[in-house]
Amino acid sequence: MHMRCVSLFLLSVVLLCSCGHDAGKYRATVRIHEKYGYIDETGEFVVDPQFDVAWVFIHGSAVVKKDGKYGLIDKMGDWIIEPTYDSVRPFSINCFIIIQDSAFGFMEHGTGKILVAPQYEQVYNYTDDLCVVQKGRALGIVNSNGVVTCTPQLQDLKEMFGPLATVVQSDTSDEMSMLISIIDGGAVKAGLINRKGEFVVPCKYNDIFDDATNGFYYPFIRDERFTNDSVIGEIPVLVGKYGIVDTAGNILSEPLFDELPVYGDEMFRVSMNGKYGYADKQGKVVIPPKWDFAVSFSEGKAIVSDAGNSSIIDKTGKVLADNLGAGTGMYRFIDGRVRCRSNDGLYGFMDANGKRIIPPIFEEADDFTEGVAVVTNKEGQSGLIDTMGNFVVQPQYEFLFYLGDGLFKAKDRGGKTGVINSAGKEIVAVEYEDAFHLQKNYIMVEQNQLSGCFDVTGKMVYPVNSSLQLFFVNGVSIVYSETKCGLIDTSGKFIIPAEYDSIGYFDRGYTIMSKNGVYGAVDSTGKIVIEAKYTTLQSFVNGLAVFRYKGKYGYVNAKGEEVIAADFDEAGVMVDPENQVF
Repeated sequence: MHMRCVSLFLLSVVLLCSCGHDAGKYRATVRIHEKYGYIDETGEFVVDPQFDVAWVFIHGSAVVKKDGKYGLIDKMGDWIIEPTYDSVRPFSINCFIIIQDSAFGFMEHGTGKILVAPQYEQVYNYTDDLCVVQKGRALGIVNSNGVVTCTPQLQDLKEMFGPLATVVQSDTSDEMSMLISIIDGGAVKAGLINRKGEFVVPCKYNDIFDDATNGFYYPFIRDERFTNDSVIGEIPVLVGKYGIVDTAGNILSEPLFDELPVYGDEMFRVSMNGKYGYADKQGKVVIPPKWDFAVSFSEGKAIVSDAGNSSIIDKTGKVLADNLGAGTGMYRFIDGRVRCRSNDGLYGFMDANGKRIIPPIFEEADDFTEGVAVVTNKEGQSGLIDTMGNFVVQPQYEFLFYLGDGLFKAKDRGGKTGVINSAGKEIVAVEYEDAFHLQKNYIMVEQNQLSGCFDVTGKMVYPVNSSLQLFFVNGVSIVYSETKCGLIDTSGKFIIPAEYDSIGYFDRGYTIMSKNGVYGAVDSTGKIVIEAKYTTLQSFVNGLAVFRYKGKYGYVNAKGEEVIAADFDEAGVMVDPENQVF
């Protein structure tokens, strides 16, 4: 067993000088006698304990605190940047945030190069790759490389859900202008930034609405001919025009439309002067607005209505079928069928020629999915029909709900739940309290506060006796049997028997488990590599795991050998000082 070459008896000597050995490849932060230093994989001190704070190495450098100030050292402990800064905060793999005299800036990992001199009043995390910086009343953006991509000029940034995000500028020239812009909104202008933090649309619109799912954004300009008193009932209404922007920031259409465009099948339904028409994917109006009502395109067709006469048109505006009659409804085509609704409120389906191929006899009806649709009869029972209206599953369920992948949750009148497929076959018997399809290949069920698992063919993977819902990660799932837990594979076979108080998922081929309040490790074959005896045991990193025993920390390898004795008050993971990640 390889132990450190110095004893605690010689620690005072170590604090004054290094051991003089050839330093190993790795570094770990350790604390002893209230000071931090760095050891290598042999347990020798490479950098003597002398710091109040010491970070893990990244890009060949580490942040340390000494005498109340922060600086940067290399892997041998030499100063790259002398202790100068009041505080340091992590940001990205390339740089961190520095604070000096209450001002925030950015410094590069490894070199200590000042990327942005301390000048900001505050810094906020925005995305993984962007920080928001504040100067006065204005906000700007700095990217993960420490580059200012947007100088402070904004007053707000909306959350970035899609490729772009809306940002806002207000008139902050004086207190009165700022107050008016907050209350009235007239002086507020919105634009768009991308995930690099760069402006792609300047702040010149009253607002921008996102359709991130379809990849478009709709800039809005208030029509100043109307007042802010426009209401529907008691709800204020924004009156103005909407445009279209793509995810690259290209203005496909300046604000021309009365309503938010609705995208579908590479076309936009648009409204102008109270009438509906269509624009193409480039934002050009290709079918002039002339209908009182219209839906977005799907499967190359759309339903439009004018003066009570409903028609089906194609993407050129050609009428494929007209005079569809009363109760047509304004729905979209799916699987060659579109819902219609009779005057007495019952649902049926039309085909692409406008023929009511499935009569309106259902109390409720969903759109078709993979060739079937959920329908509910007048008695409140649900079943599945095919595109010709034939019952694939007779109405017999309290409800049916599409789970995805051709599977439907089915609940009977007695409140029992199971899963059927689109052919009506019971995949999971309708006998459980609940069923979930949270992972593509598995169905989870619950009964009496216990969980079990089936695959999508209906084969039981694990019986309903786990007190924790099963969820597979890299082919294994934790299960709790009564008060003990273990790991199973995707066949339901125990890799690690359910005999531990706690257990984790595999990391680098090993998992940490606990038994009777102490911790050990197990490999992927289920073999115990470290007996449960430590009060703390971390995951293996570079072949070593930090353990705690009798209040002190040391390092153990995957053979269970304590290669570095438990002499430390605190210990960090053993890393390559040139590593590129936190």
